[in-house]
Amino acid sequence: MSPNGQFGTNDLRKALKKLKFTPQKQSGSSHQKWRVPKNIKISSGQRPFIIVIQGKKTYIRPTCDGYIKQLLKFGFTFDDLKKCFKKRKLN
Repeated sequence: MSPNGQFGTNDLRKALKKLKFTPQKQSGSSHQKWRVPKNIKISSGQRPFIIVIQGKKTYIRPTCDGYIKQLLKFGFTFDDLKKCFKKRKLN
């Protein structure tokens, strides 16, 4: 993880595992679906998964922010995310 708060695929996967997301089987794609934990209530119109872009050492800042916003919409708090992204600076 870089000092400016960006993260990559490996950091995101570790965080999703800590938040109890489950990966779906992937075949020949640069994207992977991660299912939301069963105890999370999905709002109307919200997708029950997150798409993770594979093979990125560091995502660009807007992509990192997008992942954080998605996790917040699922009901996770900043404290939950700080535990998973220990080195990431959250606003």
